[in-house]
Amino acid sequence: MGALADFQAVKNSVARGRAYPFTKNSITTAANRPMSYWTALPNAGATPSAAAACNANTTGALLQEPKLSSLANSYFLTQAEISVATTAFTSLMLVDRLSHQGGLSGASTATQTTNLPTAALTRYTDGVGVMAALEIYSALGSTASTATISYTNQAGVSGRTSKPVVIGGASDNTSSRFIIISLQDDDTGIRSVESVTLAATTASAGNFGVTLFKPLMIFPNFSYVADQVQPRTLNTLIGGFGCCPEIIDDACLQLLGLSNSTVVGVATGAMYLAEA
Repeated sequence: MGALADFQAVKNSVARGRAYPFTKNSITTAANRPMSYWTALPNAGATPSAAAACNANTTGALLQEPKLSSLANSYFLTQAEISVATTAFTSLMLVDRLSHQGGLSGASTATQTTNLPTAALTRYTDGVGVMAALEIYSALGSTASTATISYTNQAGVSGRTSKPVVIGGASDNTSSRFIIISLQDDDTGIRSVESVTLAATTASAGNFGVTLFKPLMIFPNFSYVADQVQPRTLNTLIGGFGCCPEIIDDACLQLLGLSNSTVVGVATGAMYLAEA
């Protein structure tokens, strides 16, 4: 893969690149919980059933096939211009959605293997830095429970068991809730998930699934000014702590939202990708 050797290389690369605009409609959220824009319009992603790998052509991907030239094989996010229509403090996370599945039940306490294991990774195939989440597609029950996953870690060791996470009950049962999994101690990533187990029923089946993803960049809090849309321009080198996350060709980019309100507003903007 290529690299950006110095600041002049960044400037040259940006000059050859272009802006990739995007927009996503607002979503109803659970306050102070990570939420997924995956099923938000426009270009809403479908609720998955069978396990599938995700790529730039998967419906729901934020940018479609981000190729800047036929010669380049590495892309880096150098700038983003974003506004979120909100009166609350809101942060966004840009992630590469690698694999997803659905059809799991919030009412079952059996070891669930429906549509599992997750599809083989096509990017970050060693699993290093890959994370897993339980993504809710239709509301689960109002009784809180905990869930664990059995997975294969970055070293190819199967039968690993995650830390339990809360699922169901107030704030953790709603559609679009994105419950990030904590892995077993010393693991630095995940290659696949083989099963999910709930400690108790949430009292309603609903529909949820496992999503594997790679975090790329956090777009920090948008300023709070009542009844105004607050834009933010982020330069990843100036004010971005030197972070120029690599966007692997064919990435399935999506946004996660975190708000202290019950709504994450319409997100719109553009990303600038440099090639190396």
